[in-house]
Amino acid sequence: MRVDAASEAAVDLPAVAQSFVHHNGTVHKVYCFGDSVFTAEKRSLPAAPADAAGIASGAVSFDALHALPFSWPGSTHTRPDSTDAAVPPLDMTSVRAMAAWLRTATGLTLFGFDVLVDAASGAHLVVDLNYFPSATGVPGAAEALAQTVRDAAAGKRV
Repeated sequence: MRVDAASEAAVDLPAVAQSFVHHNGTVHKVYCFGDSVFTAEKRSLPAAPADAAGIASGAVSFDALHALPFSWPGSTHTRPDSTDAAVPPLDMTSVRAMAAWLRTATGLTLFGFDVLVDAASGAHLVVDLNYFPSATGVPGAAEALAQTVRDAAAGKRV
């Protein structure tokens, strides 16, 4: 986010503002059930147009409880095109390390988080943390969730 764009964002506090990470429209949803880690790709805000002058506002406001916008305000650019740089793939070793760290730091057993992969550097960035996420449609997740609950009920460390 541009520094001067913060004044354009009319939002109630508390709020979170963060710099935009070019990730070409893909967010990686990570689901953690006990020690099991699952991922799914979802559509996200696309890369900003190269001509930033075509953007009506320097800020993109949205309510996390509603759908994320899929285009920049004032722009017709809604999806990456063939000229966009390829985003490095998700590194599962990094994702598992992030999951382990978050599990320890939060004490959570059932949680999820969102990861963006920076198109330029390949850096993996956690942008959201959710307790008891839905992993609907993620192969194997329902079974892992059920096993985690059974283990907790049986008094096993999960």
